[in-house]
Amino acid sequence: MKKSMEEVFKEKVLIVDAEKCTGCKVCELICSVTGIDMDEDKLLTAGERIVNLEKAFNIREGWTRKDDTLPQRVLTEPDPDGPAKGQVVQLEPMLEEY
Repeated sequence: MKKSMEEVFKEKVLIVDAEKCTGCKVCELICSVTGIDMDEDKLLTAGERIVNLEKAFNIREGWTRKDDTLPQRVLTEPDPDGPAKGQVVQLEPMLEEY
């Protein structure tokens, strides 16, 4: 299951419950804390930049495709609940897109 840029941004930058925090609320929070005006487009752009920077850093440090993986549990155990209940992450299609 691929994460949206908004989900990635919430994971990497903010310590919030992604289920309860909408893009607009995150924008308001960022503006309140930093004074930076943020809308949902800017939020998604920031999330995309974070992912790209992480990838560039990893490549610079010698990571290859074989290093792009997830914990074994995520790859073998079905999700116990939520929208992906019963599904197991299919890593190869995700790597192709990434």
